[in-house]
Amino acid sequence: IVLSPDTLDEASLVGALVIPKCANGELGADEPSVNHLHSGRHDVIVYDGWEQVVGETLVFPELLPHLLTALEEGGQPKAMLEFTKAIDEWLCSSQRFVEISTGRTVQYAYLVSVDVDTNRVLSLYR
Repeated sequence: IVLSPDTLDEASLVGALVIPKCANGELGADEPSVNHLHSGRHDVIVYDGWEQVVGETLVFPELLPHLLTALEEGGQPKAMLEFTKAIDEWLCSSQRFVEISTGRTVQYAYLVSVDVDTNRVLSLYR
């Protein structure tokens, strides 16, 4: 799951750079970071929604029922799409996340697969 302040189509999402939550200089030199946003590159940037919204042991209370349902269904694509839709609706209504570099509200969630070596989006699930 990735998050963005922008409405993105599949062509824009595929190849997008996924910025992890700990993108504050704690990562290795090869890891994507917030510094990438200011590097002059014009890549599409998305944020790791799993780290931002769910985490390993914590979840926002409004999303817990949706997460439990998705997990009860074994994390199947249809269940994860429903969970992603719930995140999307929650982001829009709560306006919980703001992109520091632009001040824009992060309002959209996408269920994608990510290349673990490049941290780039491989495909969008529908």
